[in-house]
Amino acid sequence: MRAILFVVALTLGVSVGTLAIAGPPSLRQSTEFNAESPHALVVFEVAPSFAPSSKLELYAFDPATREWTYTMTRGWADFGRLRGSGFHAGLVRPAGVYAINSVATQSYWVACFNGGTFAFNLQPGSVNYIGMIDVGDALAQVAAELPHTSRGAIFTLYDTPRIGYRPAATQPDWESRVRSYLAGQYPNVNAPIVAPEPLAVTFEPGTSLITGRTCGKW
Repeated sequence: MRAILFVVALTLGVSVGTLAIAGPPSLRQSTEFNAESPHALVVFEVAPSFAPSSKLELYAFDPATREWTYTMTRGWADFGRLRGSGFHAGLVRPAGVYAINSVATQSYWVACFNGGTFAFNLQPGSVNYIGMIDVGDALAQVAAELPHTSRGAIFTLYDTPRIGYRPAATQPDWESRVRSYLAGQYPNVNAPIVAPEPLAVTFEPGTSLITGRTCGKW
């Protein structure tokens, strides 16, 4: 079991701070989204967690090569401020296969899911409900095994953390609940609701000249 002390205080949970220069289109209450959209809309639920706040990273992924395919401007999304339980949503571009890369809490403690995570084929012009995500066990492991103070550095735990996951098929009335959530939060979304099949995957951590081992591509 290995943890890496990053000497550069990056704010993203997976030490890819250069990605902050661009990203997916913003999903606002006024956003219009329909079956003609080239983007994919992803929706998931979060189970209750002891962590005050957490951030989930979703990256474009090739299951055949087990490699990340995102660039600095496309193929990634981070879902921050995951507090309590409930629905969360965001847009990704381009549509395609995305995998859950990591979860971070308070920006400085990261659980990397290189040892086991899930990928989803997110369809364009569709609301892609991927189920319920539970980060509690991964963050509890981070709390137990990484230093409790960072002093501006980022600590990442590799290999052993796993994302808690419950697919759509296990969630009662998921489609009607997703529809109700969208109607209340994003009333201009008018697109088919689908539940892509989860694919269990693993990946190799990347290498950065600045930070050494990294959970992402660079």
